Amino acid sequence: MPKKVAMIDEVFSIDGIGTVVALADEAEWELNPKEPIHRRERIQIRTRSGSCLSTFIWNIEMINRGRERCGIALLLPTAIKPGDIPEGSEIWLERDGVEPVLEP
Repeated sequence: MPKKVAMIDEVFSIDGIGTVVALADEAEWELNPKEPIHRRERIQIRTRSGSCLSTFIWNIEMINRGRERCGIALLLPTAIKPGDIPEGSEIWLERDGVEPVLEP
């Protein structure tokens, strides 16, 4: 059963890396803070219009965009472009109970 993590705060591209989604502050997440997010975990990007883009987390990074605390950024596969993710989208984990579903 998919689990909502958070709203996407910002989407951008980094040359040589690809599309990056910065998530809202962890205090605003709906996922239990004790539940880890994994590299290669299957995710859904759900838009306000109701569409859903299924993909996976290529990597997880910590970012500091002028904040006191670092934030979480998810790197996506190169096939996903920033224009594919509209403003106001949400990240959902594809979970089988509490276990992550990993991309092979």
